Amino acid sequence: SMAGEVTFLAKLLAAPAGVLTDDPSEASFFVVPFFSSAWCFLAAPRGWVRCNHHRPLNGLLRLLRYYNASTASRHLFLATDSTGDLPIDFQMQPLSLTYGPTPCESEPSQLIAPPPITDGMPAPTA
Repeated sequence: SMAGEVTFLAKLLAAPAGVLTDDPSEASFFVVPFFSSAWCFLAAPRGWVRCNHHRPLNGLLRLLRYYNASTASRHLFLATDSTGDLPIDFQMQPLSLTYGPTPCESEPSQLIAPPPITDGMPAPTA
């Protein structure tokens, strides 16, 4: 869901002082604010399509100044969609925010986001 990527980034940007840094040498992780689900939706000629055969990162990775083979595992990609629908280059990233494990996963490094709950859905009760 596109909302999952936006919600996660908004909460991260609202973090208390000292959590975020502008100095790359102090950064533990780099968050890549590219919303893959929104990109898939907007790239479709008639709405939603599976975009797992697309490779949007081909053009994006070269723009990431601190992304290389040794830092790839410290770059968090926001890819909150069904993993089979995600572009394959997102599935192959060592660290991503997804709705489930990816088929390309060699070791557990995905952050699993819960699906969004809409107002129309019943919520569990105590």
